[in-house]
Amino acid sequence: MRRPESVSFTRRIEDDLSRRDFTVNAMAYNERDGLVDLFCGVEDIKKKIIRTVGDPYCRFSEDALRILRAFRFSSRLGFCIEDNTFEAISKLCDKLSYIAKERIFSELVRLLCSPYPEKPLKQMRSCGVLSYIFKDYTPTDKAI
Repeated sequence: MRRPESVSFTRRIEDDLSRRDFTVNAMAYNERDGLVDLFCGVEDIKKKIIRTVGDPYCRFSEDALRILRAFRFSSRLGFCIEDNTFEAISKLCDKLSYIAKERIFSELVRLLCSPYPEKPLKQMRSCGVLSYIFKDYTPTDKAI
């Protein structure tokens, strides 16, 4: 799921930014144009929200690891996950079963070592993500 058959490079910044996962990391800067922010990343930073670039169902279907990245960004920045993005996560979290355990572990460690892990962990439990990480064990509030 994570390995495309081919990788295409582009010289157009618009194409590159449209492939990013979240608006907060879909910006670029150059001397000629200044800040290129096609997906309102600056606005989302000001609002402190994590939102996918484009349709969240498509973004998470392309790469389910982005589900964990959303929670990691949330825990790292102290941002909330936007409602439509969270809804898509809730409906597509079963796709995490196709992601390599090592990749899941790496994202989880980074989340746990972030400044604000409590709320994202509780959200992960509430939407079912933790059951794909811990299988038969789901941490309680006291563990989180």
